[in-house]
This record gives sequence, C-alpha cells and structure tokens, in this order.
Amino acid sequence: MAAEYVAEQQQAYVQRLRAHAEAQGAEQQEARARRAAGRVQSLLATLQQRGNKGAPKTTRKLVRELVHAASDAGDHSDADQQEQINAWETRAEIDSPPAQTARPAQTKARAEQAATG
Repeated sequence: MAAEYVAEQQQAYVQRLRAHAEAQGAEQQEARARRAAGRVQSLLATLQQRGNKGAPKTTRKLVRELVHAASDAGDHSDADQQEQINAWETRAEIDSPPAQTARPAQTKARAEQAATG
C-alpha cells in the first residue's frame, strides 16, 4: 500500500512538472512572438521612412529581416502588415538575385601589363 501511494505521488509530481514546463515553454514562445511583432512594426516603419531611397542591397537586407521577424511573430502580425510585407518583398525583388554590374572586358594587353607592372 505504501509503495503504491509513493508511486502515485511520484507520477502526480512528474505530471505537474511536465505541465509547468509546457506552460513556461508556451509563455516563452508567446514572448518571442510579441518581440518579433514589435520588430515587424519597427522594420515596416524604417522601410516606409526610407521609401525607395537608399541602396537596394540595404533594402533587401531589411526586407529579409522583416520576413524573418514576421515568420517569428506568427499570429501577432495582422493582415495589413502582411500586405505591406508582401509589397516590400516585391519591391525589393527578394526572390531574384541582385543584378550584377557588367565589368569592362580586360584586354590581353591590360592583363599582361597588370601582371608585369
């Protein structure tokens, strides 16, 4: 009888520990999502202030960060924000690689001169 009681108490204790750990995990996830939602707002404001000014490379970096933050924010970002994010993705051309500037072809004479000189 005593052994059964101890086993039941241990099992109940383990269940309480698991429930507590799950609750803490959920709270931590919620806090991360709230911080990410704040970051989404901040990044959207930054991008709106910059507009189309500034280096495209910097804009792409900010938009990538925005997309990542929105993913972390989950349900904490609303439909209006998602529309803005999609618009910035399109503007920044996230899915396409950045255009490379063409370098002038180096002539054989220039290459030899550079190697010797």
